[in-house]
Amino acid sequence: MKIEKHLSRRSFLQGLALGTVSTSIPLLSPLKLFANEYDPNKPVKRYPDPSVEVIDQRFAKYKIGNAVVERLWTGARWSEGPVWFGDGGFLLWSDIPNNRILKWQEATGLVSVYRKPSNNSNGHTRDRQG
Repeated sequence: MKIEKHLSRRSFLQGLALGTVSTSIPLLSPLKLFANEYDPNKPVKRYPDPSVEVIDQRFAKYKIGNAVVERLWTGARWSEGPVWFGDGGFLLWSDIPNNRILKWQEATGLVSVYRKPSNNSNGHTRDRQG
């Protein structure tokens, strides 16, 4: 039996069914299936996230209970205007009082100065050409 690196639900169930028929085929432990997803150094996500606060109860129905707020970086005086570049894997946003645009790279998790001076820009967008 071929064991795939990323086990789909269907192949897992097929392997489970085969394993009950024949004892010569070893079954994968559920702990081994998810062992590479566990990282003891990652912060524990709590649901619902206490950082998400509903101020006006009319908007409470839009709150996603299993969403968390992830802090990517600290050090700006006043940040706003984020724009995501999915094709490049990075996020740009403004730090207005420090007159700069910052860039966060998804692949590395590093933040760098994208443009300084930024002429105190405060909002970014992408057009259809990128």
